[in-house]
Amino acid sequence: TPKPGKLVAIENEKALKDVHVYDAEIYVKPGDEIKEVKSSLDRSGHVIVTADTVKEAIRKAEELVSFVKIITE
Repeated sequence: TPKPGKLVAIENEKALKDVHVYDAEIYVKPGDEIKEVKSSLDRSGHVIVTADTVKEAIRKAEELVSFVKIITE
């Protein structure tokens, strides 16, 4: 979840093309105002991954979420 503020950049978005990504989308674009997340409607995007085990899927999803940066000011 990015910090609230004006979105200035999205880094490493190409990582969402990983072979383990079943579906991913970033709903915001530079210039958008990011609000504090108070419900699922406030999210900036999602990523759904596949893997051989649940543990691997969780690890991969966390890795991608930490690698893709939504930068605000």
